[in-house]
Amino acid sequence: WTTAPAPSTPADTASWLRRATAAADLLAAHRRASDDESPLARTLDDAAAVVSDAAEQLRQRAGTIGRIDAVITGPDARRLLADAERLRREAASLASGPLRQAKEASARAAAERAASRRRLAELRELLMATLESTVLGLEAAAERAAVLVSLEVATDASAGVEVDLAPLTDELAAVTEGLDRLGEISHRFATERGGV
Repeated sequence: WTTAPAPSTPADTASWLRRATAAADLLAAHRRASDDESPLARTLDDAAAVVSDAAEQLRQRAGTIGRIDAVITGPDARRLLADAERLRREAASLASGPLRQAKEASARAAAERAASRRRLAELRELLMATLESTVLGLEAAAERAAVLVSLEVATDASAGVEVDLAPLTDELAAVTEGLDRLGEISHRFATERGGV
């Protein structure tokens, strides 16, 4: 199942996507190692599906980061603010008329672009932080699965000892929450993009 990041994937997301894929692969391997008749096997089937889907969603969200990068290339917010300030000074030194109005309009446009760039940069940082925490959750789920499989092997099933599946379920819930947050942030980007 291992899939390399898309060529347009930003470099700082590529290693996280590889880690997400490795976690999905590891969880699938744990599922294969589990007793097919155990309650754990059913939980691992579900977990493997959730983690595999999560890895794919993370790849798509990394595309959003790439699109933000494409939108915010060019002059940075500081330069745009400096341009806005320069244009305001130039406008203030002119007599009323079309030239002054044009300079004032240019100053407002530069300031608006700077504010939009700043908001997009903040969205990118939030997306990255959420992507990172979600990948760490995937890795934690894979590690929980390893512990559960080990416990399953170590315990005597005939003795009626049940393996506590709650920690794995909790990790998967955290992954789902992280994916939901990424979706919300991506939606904010789509909304913000209209103002760029």
